[in-house]
Amino acid sequence: MDGYEDNTFRPDNAITRAELSAMIARYLNSIGHTLPNDPSALERFADADSVPDWAGESMAAMVSLGIVNGYENGTIGAARSATRAEAVTMLLRAADLPAPTPDEEAPVPDESPEPRQ
Repeated sequence: MDGYEDNTFRPDNAITRAELSAMIARYLNSIGHTLPNDPSALERFADADSVPDWAGESMAAMVSLGIVNGYENGTIGAARSATRAEAVTMLLRAADLPAPTPDEEAPVPDESPEPRQ
């Protein structure tokens, strides 16, 4: 996990749907999944332009994989706090993905000397 640009972690903050998407994407990458890279996956949402740049690739991948869905009003709600139900649903959908194929090489974890946030 990464912290915020000001080097804080903010553990007591509510988590947004964009942040949760980024966390799940990083986890899936860490266990060897190759995520889809289709930015157009967000185009169907009326508020696609509100997805932060840092979360665009992750959110698009989560939409492409069916882990994140939009709301009935046609929005993705990237800045909305994820409810417990949404968080659990997203995690369960990620857990239900087929295991990465053996020929996909798992990424090597970052072993930098600085603690990661």
